[in-house]
Amino acid sequence: MWWWVLDKKIAFLIVFLSFNIGYSVDFNITINCTGLEVVRLSNLTNAHLELANLSNYNYVLCVSDLPENTKTYDFLHLYSQTNSHAQVSSNSTYPYNVSITVPSNYYCSWEFNKTANITILSLSNYTNAHAGQPDDYPWKFNCYIKEYVSYISPIEGFRKPPTPEKVRTNIIFIIAIVYLIMLICLIVLLDSRKSKKKVEK
Repeated sequence: MWWWVLDKKIAFLIVFLSFNIGYSVDFNITINCTGLEVVRLSNLTNAHLELANLSNYNYVLCVSDLPENTKTYDFLHLYSQTNSHAQVSSNSTYPYNVSITVPSNYYCSWEFNKTANITILSLSNYTNAHAGQPDDYPWKFNCYIKEYVSYISPIEGFRKPPTPEKVRTNIIFIIAIVYLIMLICLIVLLDSRKSKKKVEK
């Protein structure tokens, strides 16, 4: 009986790891957005911006594959509805606000000249700025996964989270270990049944 219970627990663990830890959110500038449209851009870099509900620009910052649990950040402020320069969300001199939705375990903010595992967009300045790809400009909207941000010391600061590729590799490794445990349990179970039959004979 306890073998059956163990198998059920392992199966539940595999499902939990596969569906709750393994999601991957995609942020990209594209002309074909199948997810949530955040803001439109005149080009891939050195771009002016416009509100997402307009259609003057072909490029759009797109968020795809969001999980069920999300939260919204104040992302950008635009000077005008279209053909606009932008400013970071901590400034409030531009009238048009743009928000962005991310997973609930993401911690995001504008940072100057810092590298992160997840950078969504970059600006040429903190205000009156053009926009571009994550590596184009020094002002970057960076996100960190909360579960992996751990305090080290006042000198070292915060440890950056592992890359999405490393997270996926770790998940695959854990699932492989679980399957190996299941295989060992099955072998032991079959061996015990054979031994039992020999004793009965």
